[in-house]
Amino acid sequence: MVRKILIIFLITISLFLVYCNERPSKPKKEVECKKYGKDVLLPSKLENNWQFQLWRISDENTPDTVLYYIKDTLLIEYNGKNYQCFIPKWDFLNSNIDWISYNGSDGLYSMGAICGNDTFISPIIEFKYPVNKGESWEVPQLVYNTYSKKFYYNDTLTITCLSTDQQYITSLDTFSIVEYSFERSIAEDIQAKELNYYYYSPRIGIVGILKTSESKKLTGKFYQKYKIFDYCLY
Repeated sequence: MVRKILIIFLITISLFLVYCNERPSKPKKEVECKKYGKDVLLPSKLENNWQFQLWRISDENTPDTVLYYIKDTLLIEYNGKNYQCFIPKWDFLNSNIDWISYNGSDGLYSMGAICGNDTFISPIIEFKYPVNKGESWEVPQLVYNTYSKKFYYNDTLTITCLSTDQQYITSLDTFSIVEYSFERSIAEDIQAKELNYYYYSPRIGIVGILKTSESKKLTGKFYQKYKIFDYCLY
């Protein structure tokens, strides 16, 4: 009798285990990407990301795939005021510097940077938004000295808004963009200037970058061009 009860018990347990294993597991709730974020130039929720094709030197090169993403968010107190900041990163740049940004009511700010034991905090507007076509403003350029291990301003950029309603065509979509431009020295020991064009689609983020040089060696060619092909906002 005991043997019979034991056999029935084992059969029942076996059937229960088979039933449980065959039942499909409940799928985890997937987080859907949003098409739009807040009405700012660069929506800054943690893990927001933008995927780009990156061409270097000329159109003949096969493009790389690179990722721009929000690595971290942080609250910074400066002169008695709290700023909800974030750290955007390019995945292909091997740098231990964290450049800090902030979306203000009048545009996208640089809040400073962190590297090693040095932290530099000072809000400076980089890209005004809202902005008028033809408007220009000066932006101190923050750099990091690897010898002194300190941040400092070494130049002043003049940023100009070239357009507020231009259509920017990509393989993903056609975006209505605000276009900004500025030029800067390629390096302290090189006289050639680098011409930069940044394309922001408000509520979506950065959708393109074009960097050219006036160097005779690169005349008629771009040497860096980024074009978005996918993005995800949370």
